[in-house]
Amino acid sequence: MGSGGGAHCMCDDGYERPEGDWLSCVLEGSTEEENGTDPHSESLGEYEVGHSTVTFILDKQMRKRIAYTGTSWDLEGFVEDLQTLADE
Repeated sequence: MGSGGGAHCMCDDGYERPEGDWLSCVLEGSTEEENGTDPHSESLGEYEVGHSTVTFILDKQMRKRIAYTGTSWDLEGFVEDLQTLADE
């Protein structure tokens, strides 16, 4: 997912996601209530962005065989799917 300015959440350097909130950025080491700062406040309401995350597992012929969506999936199931395709 990257880190710093390259983090997937798109927070600028010096900002981080608050506890479990993938849609917000706050100053590192603080809470939203403490700093009241929104690094994107100047552009709020001007546009909307939708992101989707898809991870594909490819077979030996490089065909997309399995798709996992989002960011929270079962690791054991993922590894099992990898092994199943590797054994084909």
